[in-house]
Amino acid sequence: MQRYRSNQEFIDTYLAKKEALQKEKERQELMQKSAIKIQAWWRGVMVRRKLGPYRPTEKKKKRQAKTKK
Repeated sequence: MQRYRSNQEFIDTYLAKKEALQKEKERQELMQKSAIKIQAWWRGVMVRRKLGPYRPTEKKKKRQAKTKK
């Protein structure tokens, strides 16, 4: 009977650790997906407002040649 209890305790602790690792993995995946959504939203804001690296390139204005009067 003692052997059964020790084996059962081992199994219980193993299952508890396995469940804890699974929950942590799910939490990490949720955090990553949330971060990606926030970053995508922010990038969309930057693009729509033409800020940062999404600014249109400024073309140099050509000088008009001086004409003689």
